Amino acid sequence: MSLANSLLDLISPGEISAVHAREAAACDDCHQAGDKSAQTGLCLNCHVEIRDDLDAGQGLHGRHALVSSSRCSACHTEHQGRDGKLTGLHGRSFNHDQTDFPLRGGHRNQACQACHRPGEPRRYAGESCTACHRSAHDKQFEEGCESCHSQSRWFDIEYRHENNYVLSGAHAETGCTACHQ
Repeated sequence: MSLANSLLDLISPGEISAVHAREAAACDDCHQAGDKSAQTGLCLNCHVEIRDDLDAGQGLHGRHALVSSSRCSACHTEHQGRDGKLTGLHGRSFNHDQTDFPLRGGHRNQACQACHRPGEPRRYAGESCTACHRSAHDKQFEEGCESCHSQSRWFDIEYRHENNYVLSGAHAETGCTACHQ
């Protein structure tokens, strides 16, 4: 062991998380000696998707009022060991209104794991309806699901035929299931 390694071991606040483990030997990738204010910029050098969200004002980082005036380390705590949590986010108390997908209707009652896969960053939940809901339409419609379906109940359908195929004559009097199985 070199003197430099033993000195770093002496001043290290603890082992870093498993997701950052590959950075363990390169402290200066995340820290600039004597300048804590530089740390956020160093974080954003690697976390480009977060930087893009901040620049575009989207996602949790781009929408949350306190993020732009805070350092990353205000919310993300490192050096808590390989199993340490990087955020203090707690499922049901998390305010989804500050994200690109506010929870409405039936989505409010779902467990976090219904959309967010264990071990994946929360930002990678499915972005389209079909990420969670099976489409029975086989790409028949160009419009988004929300043009017919509501978030309150998936099967509360408000389809407007005049947008695609105008019903006239006897067709206007016929029930949906006569044509649609």
